[in-house]
Order: sequence, then structure tokens, then C-alpha cells
Amino acid sequence: MKVRECTLRQFKRFEDQRIDFCDEAGLPRNLVLLVGPNGSGKSTILQALAATLGTATRAIRRPSELRWPGFDLDLADASWRRPYDVSVEVSFLPSELDATGRYFGMVPDFRDNPEAVPPGTNTRVPLTLAGGQVHAPTAAEIFQFRGRQYARQVRRQTEEGASAFEQVGGVLWYHEHRSSFSLAQRLMMPRRSRLTRIS
Repeated sequence: MKVRECTLRQFKRFEDQRIDFCDEAGLPRNLVLLVGPNGSGKSTILQALAATLGTATRAIRRPSELRWPGFDLDLADASWRRPYDVSVEVSFLPSELDATGRYFGMVPDFRDNPEAVPPGTNTRVPLTLAGGQVHAPTAAEIFQFRGRQYARQVRRQTEEGASAFEQVGGVLWYHEHRSSFSLAQRLMMPRRSRLTRIS
């Protein structure tokens, strides 16, 4: 699972900003580096992605549950006169889709329920974060993001075990909480004080 693009509208500092994560051939990049001065919106972009993908994959139940310094969905909604809107387009590998469908079929609650909606098979799925909720065009497409949930339920029933998680898409986020005490100030401290702080 890879992010193709993200558009932020009336979201924190961004009025209308599209970020393309694809290369010149239109393929999503394996590595993207966000560079900019403090306050330029690097963390905001990552927060929007984490809130949207975290909810879609069920790493969190709703976007407001994202715990990240500086992230508050209610404050983001109050930043502009119009409601915020975050759009994220994601690409899936055929192997991820196959594994997600296979694991879905191994979960007894789904396998034995004729009303259960199986995950979709679209290689490109748009997600929207708006009004505190994440949506995909169809239920089947949102279930494409639940592969890790299915793998968690079947890992004891399959020979793949824990390696089942490697077959499906997931999302992991990292954040750095900086103190207001700058590196320059630390370097200017007396030697004894610096050693005390480090130890």
C-alpha cells in the first residue's frame, strides 16, 4: 500500500494544497522526503495522512483519536470558515489485495455470514477525511484497508503465522516531540550542566 497523492483543503495552515507522491512515470515513490522550515506544514501533511490511513486501517477507530503533539481535529476544523477536507489516494499491489481477500475468507465471522461485504480489488482507492470521519467510495473499498485486522484474526490458523502481516498493507507513523530548548542553547550551557542533562 502506497500513497499516490494527498490534497488538503482548509486543513490547518493549508487552504488548498495538493502533494504528489508519484514519480515522472506516475508510479508511487518508495521514499518521499518532506523538507521545509519550521511552521511550513510538514507535520500537518503527516498528521493528515496518519489520521486518514490510521482510521481506514483501524489502527485508530476515528481520526480524533490520533495522538500527536499539535494535532487537534476540532481546532483544525475551526481554522477556516469552511469545513476541512483531506483527500488521499492509495495504490495497492495485486499481492496485497489477494492476501486481504484470502484472510477475509478465513475469518469465521465473515466466511459464514452471507451479508458480510468482502474487500474490494481496486488497485487505486481514494479516501476522504471530512466531518471527523473517513470514507471511501464503497464499503468494499474501505475493507481493502483492513488486511491487518483479518491477518490478526487468522494468524494462528495459517502456516504463515506472524508473517501474514507482511502480505497486507499497513500504516505506521512516527512523530518527534521537540522541547522549546534549542540545540544551540544546549551547546552553550556549561560543560557540567550539559553532562548532567545527558545523564
